Amino acid sequence: MFTGTRLAHLLSTISRQLFRQSTEKHQADRYVKRCISWQLLVTLVSSHVTQALSLRSLVTVSETLGPHSYHLYAGPVARSTLSDALNKRDYQPFQDFCELLLCGICRQ
Repeated sequence: MFTGTRLAHLLSTISRQLFRQSTEKHQADRYVKRCISWQLLVTLVSSHVTQALSLRSLVTVSETLGPHSYHLYAGPVARSTLSDALNKRDYQPFQDFCELLLCGICRQ
């Protein structure tokens, strides 16, 4: 019997459809080949939970997601790809996500 990881339960609170709509609206994944915005979000959330402090530790956390990549819809990311994504990616979908998350928290 499969049981989800705690990270999967944490990410289940995020509406992938709303995040994808925001990504399409801001064209954040335009010209992206390897690390889409959702994969970057999963990496950043898991890195925040594990308190990763450097790019190397971000990559290490990303590599530990390997066995769970099917369920999280995100796989490991190379260090250079992650560095490029953090430097060049549009921040607007992530800002929209945080605003939606904060609005949901304020309503409760």
